[in-house]
Parts: sequence; C-alpha cells; structure tokens
Amino acid sequence: MGWPHTVLTFLGAAAFAGAAAGQSLSGAEASVATSGSVTILDPIALGQATALASTPVMRPKTGSSVASVDGATFTLSGLGGETYSVSAPSVISLKPEKGGDELRLSLSPNQTTGVVPGAAGAPGSTSISVNATLPLSSSTTSGAYVGRYGLTVSYP
Repeated sequence: MGWPHTVLTFLGAAAFAGAAAGQSLSGAEASVATSGSVTILDPIALGQATALASTPVMRPKTGSSVASVDGATFTLSGLGGETYSVSAPSVISLKPEKGGDELRLSLSPNQTTGVVPGAAGAPGSTSISVNATLPLSSSTTSGAYVGRYGLTVSYP
C-alpha cells in the first residue's frame, strides 16, 4: 500500500510547486533608469560659385567644331569623412533668345564621387566643377542661348 500513497504525495507536491511558481512570476518585474542622446547634424549643402558659359564662344566660318565652354564651379559643404555622389545630366538643351534651332550642351562633372575633406564628423567643404562642350557649325545662329540644368550631390 505504500506505492499509491507515494505517487499521490509526489503529484501533490508537483502541483503545489507549479502553483507557487506561477504566483511568484506573475508579479515579477525589473526596471532600469537610463538616458538617451542624439546629435543633430547639418545636411549636405551645395552652392554655385561661378556660372557655366561666362564668355562668348566663336562659331566656325566653315564646317563644324566642338567648343569648350567655361565650366561652372560649386562649393559643397558637409561632414568631414563622409562619401558623397555627384550627378548631372549629360546633355542639356540651350534655347536661342531670338528664335532658331536649339543647341545641345554636353556636361561633364569633374567627379562623380568623393569624400568631404576634414576630420570625421566635423564641418568640411570642397569644390566641384562642371565642364561643358558645345558642337557648333557654320550655320549655327549667332546670339544668346539659355538653358537650365540641375546638379545633385548626396550622401549615398
């Protein structure tokens, strides 16, 4: 008769331990006091220093040629050590102020990627230039031509 009594005692003890464990865990909690911080940084900025095509370009008397156009320069301000990318359209259209055919100006930034100079995380700046070429022919209408383009600089 000892065996059934032992089983009942063991089952009763296991039920009591489970109930006690469930009760003690339901009210348990822990907490910690902590702090947080954030640093706000200035975004990358781009400003134009000189404009594209600041001097007149001579068309050929006969045939055709490709003229180099004075490049534009830009100042990039950002965080030292940060990699940036540069993008610009490869070709833009220039419209004549007096009417006539448009010209196609080819643009070429001097770089497509770079690193802002200076200590990591400190303010830094550098220059970016955009050079241009313009195909001309003896039949190109003389006069002023105007066009717009965008230069984009971003952190990847």
